[in-house]
Amino acid sequence: MTDNSNQEDNKLQNFPSEIIKELCNLSIPNKKESNTNNFINWCLNDEINPTIQIILANCYRFGKWIEKDDNKAFIYYQKSADIEYDEGIFGVGFCYEKGIGVEKDEHKAFSYYQKSADE
Repeated sequence: MTDNSNQEDNKLQNFPSEIIKELCNLSIPNKKESNTNNFINWCLNDEINPTIQIILANCYRFGKWIEKDDNKAFIYYQKSADIEYDEGIFGVGFCYEKGIGVEKDEHKAFSYYQKSADE
């Protein structure tokens, strides 16, 4: 799992910047006046959008615009997974594999990876 997980880690690290550009253009009113704090607050107020949960998870995981917090990263991946969003399910598996915000557990990681592949 190491080579693939390193590749996936790199993809996940680039994910926030790609999606945030699109979301800023589509969703944030008065984008000329907005800043990263406004964006993070806007995301924190959206409890049901699984893509937003992934963005928050990645922001917390990599310390992008907010203080790095692996536990919160796991929580937001889990919120997205709870909505049956495949990227959230994969993210939870990755957290279990690497011990990001949770204790390492290869069995749980495999289970989440398998569930993600089935989605």
